[in-house]
Amino acid sequence: MSKHFFIVFFISSFFLAANGQDTTKVTIHTADQYRDKLVTFCDLVAEIYRPTGENKMIYINFGGKYPDQLFTAVIYPADQLRFPYNLLALLKNKTICINGKITDYKGKSQMVLTEPEQIQIRE
Repeated sequence: MSKHFFIVFFISSFFLAANGQDTTKVTIHTADQYRDKLVTFCDLVAEIYRPTGENKMIYINFGGKYPDQLFTAVIYPADQLRFPYNLLALLKNKTICINGKITDYKGKSQMVLTEPEQIQIRE
């Protein structure tokens, strides 16, 4: 186990316990039904990438690779500095849970991640 996993796990566990957050758990097949709601979404990362260049978002795709993904989590450039680890290496081929609000982007469900506490690695 990596040092980063323990840091993320500890922070995530503390954040959830401290906030008493008990969100609805959704799957890739039910996510569309929970748009505009705070949920916990768990699935295998199918693809994670950050386009080259400056000021690029990180995309975490589930249920397939772009453009066939069923769900996407995005991290905007301004928020990436809050993540003290290399997301591209850490989350590749991992099952993770993310907490946040599901929104719609061009007909597909997505979640914007702004804090590392929103991600829990399940392995």
